[in-house]
Amino acid sequence: MPVLPLIANRFSLLAVGCAVLVACSGDRTATQFRGVALPTPLAKPSLALTDLNGQPYDFAGATRDKVALLFFGYTHCPDVCPLHMANIAAVLKRMSAEERSRVVTVFVTTDPERDTPARMREWLNRD
Repeated sequence: MPVLPLIANRFSLLAVGCAVLVACSGDRTATQFRGVALPTPLAKPSLALTDLNGQPYDFAGATRDKVALLFFGYTHCPDVCPLHMANIAAVLKRMSAEERSRVVTVFVTTDPERDTPARMREWLNRD
């Protein structure tokens, strides 16, 4: 599962809503995306983010031609954040490698003071 952990400034977090797309289906053999097809795709937000290596991350450019799962959370979250990330992982595992290659999950912390790069790596690498 490709996950790009990011640290955003607080103003970016206020400007962008949390968008998590998880398509769940009772049919375990489903191999296609499910949901509502928008007549005109929504433009991805232009975000000023920083990756765990301190490098700029252009969200719109880096996720061009991919389904982007933009997740806002924090590593000290006791229940909701790990549950949603586990749900995303479970759905991605049910998809073919080709389908998974068209999806990128971007985790943006809402607690940059405690979510250091080392803490983010540790949290995202857990099974």
